[in-house]
Amino acid sequence: MFKNNYNAIITVIDYFISLFFDINCLENLELKEFEMTKKIIISAAVVGAIIVGCGSSESPVSQAALVDNGSSGILGQVEPIPPKFRLRTGLDGTAGLYCDNPNAATVYDSKDYNTSATQVASSKKRISSVSLNDVDRTNPTGHNEPHRFGVVAQARSADGNITVDGLMVHPLLVSYIQQIKGDYEMGEGSADIGDPSHVDGVFVSFSLDDGKTWKKYVISDTTDKSSTKVLWNGAQISYPGHAQKPTMAIDGKNVVVAWNDKYCPSGNPFGLESVVTTTAEGTTTTYPADYFAINGNQGFVDYAGIAAPNGKIVYQVPFSCVWTSRGILNTEDGNITWQAPIQLTTGTRDSNHIWIETSRSGFAMTWQEDTTGLRSGKGEGPGDGWSGATGNHGTDIWYSSLKMEDFNATVDDNTTSKPKSLVNFHYPVRITDNEKCALDDNKLYCKYLCDTYGYVTTDTLNNAGKEITRCKTSYIDMLDNTQVVLNGDTGASRSAFTILETNQGQDVVVFGYEETKSLTINEVGTGDKDMGDNDTNISVEGKSVYFESWDFNALDDFNASDPATIQKVAMPLVSAGQIVNVKAPDQNNTSNLIYENARRLVIGTQVDACDADKFNFLFMYKQSFETQGDSSDMFIRANEGFDYSGFIKLDNREATNISAQVSQADVNSTTYVPIWTTANLDSQTYENPNENTFSPRVYLRANDIIAGYAYTPSAVKTGQGHMPSNFHTNFYVNNAWQGPKNITQLVKASETSEDARLIPTQRGRYEFTGLESDKRNPDTFFVVWGNLDSIDVNQPELGKACTDIFYRRSTDIGANWDPTLTLAAREGSVIEEKEVESIASPDGKIVFNVWIQEEDAATADLADPFSGLDSWFGRMDYNISNLITN
Repeated sequence: MFKNNYNAIITVIDYFISLFFDINCLENLELKEFEMTKKIIISAAVVGAIIVGCGSSESPVSQAALVDNGSSGILGQVEPIPPKFRLRTGLDGTAGLYCDNPNAATVYDSKDYNTSATQVASSKKRISSVSLNDVDRTNPTGHNEPHRFGVVAQARSADGNITVDGLMVHPLLVSYIQQIKGDYEMGEGSADIGDPSHVDGVFVSFSLDDGKTWKKYVISDTTDKSSTKVLWNGAQISYPGHAQKPTMAIDGKNVVVAWNDKYCPSGNPFGLESVVTTTAEGTTTTYPADYFAINGNQGFVDYAGIAAPNGKIVYQVPFSCVWTSRGILNTEDGNITWQAPIQLTTGTRDSNHIWIETSRSGFAMTWQEDTTGLRSGKGEGPGDGWSGATGNHGTDIWYSSLKMEDFNATVDDNTTSKPKSLVNFHYPVRITDNEKCALDDNKLYCKYLCDTYGYVTTDTLNNAGKEITRCKTSYIDMLDNTQVVLNGDTGASRSAFTILETNQGQDVVVFGYEETKSLTINEVGTGDKDMGDNDTNISVEGKSVYFESWDFNALDDFNASDPATIQKVAMPLVSAGQIVNVKAPDQNNTSNLIYENARRLVIGTQVDACDADKFNFLFMYKQSFETQGDSSDMFIRANEGFDYSGFIKLDNREATNISAQVSQADVNSTTYVPIWTTANLDSQTYENPNENTFSPRVYLRANDIIAGYAYTPSAVKTGQGHMPSNFHTNFYVNNAWQGPKNITQLVKASETSEDARLIPTQRGRYEFTGLESDKRNPDTFFVVWGNLDSIDVNQPELGKACTDIFYRRSTDIGANWDPTLTLAAREGSVIEEKEVESIASPDGKIVFNVWIQEEDAATADLADPFSGLDSWFGRMDYNISNLITN
């Protein structure tokens, strides 16, 4: 009896707290302070209940009074009142970034040296071929990602021989995919087009002599395995394993490589307890502890014979799942020991866009899972789609982590008959809230949310009398300021995150992603909202950029056997997120503030945390006034803390437009120079509808913001091949923006810069390594890029192809730049060189580069060591003095 009274009191208290406290104030309260206030109110209310209503067998507040009749589409079912606030994530006590090297050795002499004549890869430094004439040069590579170990080891050649006695180097490691089966074929860039006849494995190449020689490891080859059958061109086939988009992170001597694969043999990779039920309808298997429903059968997407951008016809393609593999560097003998790959997800949803980071606490990663499978894409931007940037309804971002103490730990399975397996990453958890949840849903988290926060019942528009239910959550949707309903009409994609070490001993995950608005009401009879693919109303369609943060160790409190674990873990789970892009005046009604179309988020962090005294991190994103966006600008928001409240005004601006220029509608490629004033920092996206931006890049160096992006003053002309797109920088130095600078300076109308990289010098660790190259130089930056040009300007229908790799250097924080130089295996040839990735040494005198080389089969000559398909390494050495001596 008293229990019923108490529960009713708690419900009413939650309700009145939501009335008396403004939601924004509650977001700023420390969690412990809010809970203390709540306990005081509860205690007083309980005492009152005991005095007034203890003898009653009914709740003091009639449940009928709590029926919600006011929301659109709600039929008035009895449901609990949800809390109207968003709980903090337990980041109390964090102040600034942790600094372990306040007196780092600094040099500024890189300006006194020019690059040597041998920096290009004329010595044939390949990373994927074992030898110059290796058959690998007939197989394409892709998704090169270079890393440089922080530890040092004795220099050795790839065969293990010590090259120079006493010379110490930072080992280099590059991850990539390489085709294992299939005929000669050029790659697809960021696209992920299903093709069972051309399949890839995961490789890494390792160098202990600054890139002179390379040792190759096979991380995963599943191409002779299959976990599912599909229909391909009318025939049932066993679809082979195929790896996509590997990425990696390194901490000390420990390495984790993660990738997506079509081989997903286990529907229960964590060995969860199962319950098998047999009925007249058949046999079903359920998993009582599978809280977020990660287990299940591998799915597929049916493209039904449509043509992909590469001209191939595609049919049924299996969903991908996430795999990881771990390696440990032995600095004594110069080898890396690799563990067997471990499956993390099941392929019941289609995985994509893995992002992995590391800190002293361990490794963490995020990825997206699409319930319907990879969308083919529309290709409104410079690419051809098929990259996963646009997800279907229900696409969510997932998260998992591995503690450093478990990196080499094994599972105790109480047997000695087989080798012990490594501890897997944590059971994956769902960060975003885009999948449908119904009252009768068998997903455990859905049942808890419906039972706790209620649900809505709606009529489908085209089927009068048919009802569907959708669960609510405790979150408020910032788009329309309403309580979240899990109707599965939005999709999240392109997550990015970093792990920041605080001066209070916490490791904080700072996380962002883009998500569709999808506020258009559907008219096809599902009762939910529509994704709005064909709707151009910017106030209800397009995307927004979202933010979350939490303690790395938050998952310690996750307990799948507790239905309430979703609310007890101090991190966002099934969260509505917090929008980062700020509202702007509607171009058609400037008195109406709306969220525009924001996407392509990148997170800028401090190169050296010891320099930070103003900014801890920042968000940079692309924003436009159209849902698809032929015109856009780049915006920046800076954060001095670790949570949402830490976003600050920079120069009295909530968000700064760093790319907008004065309109030059009549400009041509030979006369274009940036025209900019500080007033452009406040420009609205629609004030200059001609310009467009791509490829955001950003870093922090103390109080300086180092930002870059691809820019065209005329999106229409660039789309027609009559205006180049150039890479620009806009640096915030000495509390002032320098203004846009055209770094690539292309003037040929058909040419454009491609995949430019803004490269800072790395953090210096001279006091630990004793290497002169580890003395830091904070004033030196590099831009490295590829060029894209028409195959034949007289035949534009033939399309464009990549040409060479180029680079420039600044030694004074972007105020001045050296002339453009070429970094290419064969300059000016028919060979395509593209997708460059680079790392600069702390002293600014060495830049390590990896790129893809591809040549059409019609012109390839494999007797020529420069020909064929491969990944190349090239190094720029600034070692020639330009000082005038007597």
